[in-house]
Amino acid sequence: LDPTAVDWSAEWLANRYIREARFEEADQILRSHMATAPFDRRERSHWLLITSLRHQARWDEAMALAREFRERVPAPTDGSAPIM
Repeated sequence: LDPTAVDWSAEWLANRYIREARFEEADQILRSHMATAPFDRRERSHWLLITSLRHQARWDEAMALAREFRERVPAPTDGSAPIM
């Protein structure tokens, strides 16, 4: 899998690394994907990076990214859950 490909492979691989506690590798993939993927494909990587940081107890970084995420991806107004 190419971790920088603009498809699900980067997110899939990063998610696997998070489950295996390979956080540095996951974070690198996610940050790269967030920088290179089309805008509409960045939200999932952003959310996974927040998840990775939480697992690492990097609370300040996770909260800062969560705030940024909330600003970029507003909550739905129709009562449905956000797509993640």
